[in-house]
Amino acid sequence: MKRFEGCTAIVTGAGHALGAACVVRLAAEGATVIAAAAHPVPDAAATHIHNGASEDSWHELIATAEAHGGVTALINADLGFLAKLFADTSLDEVRSLTAANVAPT
Repeated sequence: MKRFEGCTAIVTGAGHALGAACVVRLAAEGATVIAAAAHPVPDAAATHIHNGASEDSWHELIATAEAHGGVTALINADLGFLAKLFADTSLDEVRSLTAANVAPT
């Protein structure tokens, strides 16, 4: 038996490298994967266009997962990226990168 057989996982950021890798691995381990991305994601059972700052979008994403058996896991790989030294990064920049993951905007 595969480790995630019978599970339904939502993966946010599935259109980017980290999220896409999560989709591939979870699907290989038997999960039904609902990808939150801007375009169809290979290996996902369904792709949902998702805005992490929108409560309505979360409800729609969860409804998509419910239609595939319910939500067993959420992998939040929808992360920002800032290419600069941490010492040169302002507090506002750090807050901007984390806001979508920890608080509504």
